[in-house]
Amino acid sequence: MGYRYDARDGQYKLLDVNPRIAATFRLFVGTNGIDVARAFYLDLTGQQVEMAGAREGRKWLVESYDTISSLRYLRDRRLTPTEWLRSSRGVDEGAWLALDGPLPFAVICLRLLLAHSPQKLSQTLARPARGRRLGG
Repeated sequence: MGYRYDARDGQYKLLDVNPRIAATFRLFVGTNGIDVARAFYLDLTGQQVEMAGAREGRKWLVESYDTISSLRYLRDRRLTPTEWLRSSRGVDEGAWLALDGPLPFAVICLRLLLAHSPQKLSQTLARPARGRRLGG
């Protein structure tokens, strides 16, 4: 999903919804637990895909994005460590971390560390935080 901050009214506006099989496919989980990947599989194999509504109040987190944005907001004094901890309460699922299978999370952490030299990481964190942090 693509959002943009509208300074005219201080709100984020939804620009694009384009679900793909990638890190965000678990955003779209119905009340029956079926996500986009499972629905694709069932459809391609001729099985019935049960319709279900969205799960209300579900909190989902992309750990790598949250880390960078939270560090920027902490630096700019727009977020306190207590507020960050509070906002993380009740997260139902992460994009990479699953306690029953931590290997993808370990691999993404390693890839991020290898891809970002200390200088590049400093440059990334030096960019200003835009808008308000979502999800708190």
